[in-house]
Amino acid sequence: SGNWLVQKFATGGGIWIAGQIIYYSQFSTDAQPGTVPQTVLADMVTFYGLATIALAIVASVFLGNFPISREDHEARVIRLAARKANTPTETQAEGTASAAFVDPDASTAAP
Repeated sequence: SGNWLVQKFATGGGIWIAGQIIYYSQFSTDAQPGTVPQTVLADMVTFYGLATIALAIVASVFLGNFPISREDHEARVIRLAARKANTPTETQAEGTASAAFVDPDASTAAP
């Protein structure tokens, strides 16, 4: 359900940004194809480019602050491979095979 919520926010945000670009470009509501002034089209391209750059910067900030190290990633890959192979991991071998495994970094729980 979290994925669905993120998709809805992304869709809504994209629609809102597109509306803002059209509004600030002063696109006419009764425009006919071929009659839109070049300045309006240039403004739309400029605002689109700025929005793309701004979203890329925001995404890179979030990605850069994602709390995972190479060691954490490699440990997750090993656990995933063990789960796919149906073999016990180190944690399960220590007597916690019947308990749920909770991953504190990724906020997930798996049986």
